[in-house]
Amino acid sequence: MTEDRMAEAAAESIGLENAITWEKAIKMLALLMILVAANIIGAGGMSMTVDELVGWFDQYQEEAKQRSSDSNGHLDSLGQGAENDIWYHLGILLYSWLQLGLIVLFGHLFPVILMGYD
Repeated sequence: MTEDRMAEAAAESIGLENAITWEKAIKMLALLMILVAANIIGAGGMSMTVDELVGWFDQYQEEAKQRSSDSNGHLDSLGQGAENDIWYHLGILLYSWLQLGLIVLFGHLFPVILMGYD
């Protein structure tokens, strides 16, 4: 009777009843360090991008006045330069957030996929 119960438990086991070995501990540590590295890369990259783009509109007004004037000093009334720069910076912002967000996402998925109880 005891042997039947042990055989049934062993058949449905996923390995949680086993003690954690050094091999499993080192594997989990390495995978979690990958997760931490991905978070540091993603967060650091986003903070550098945001740091550059937050003050961009403050600086742009003075630079636009200097660059968009003709020889008589008249400013470009259409604002074509500003529109082009805004689209350019929006594209860079979206691309960098996508790229860095994917680094963080896959940094989280990698340990989840590879961590097992075997």
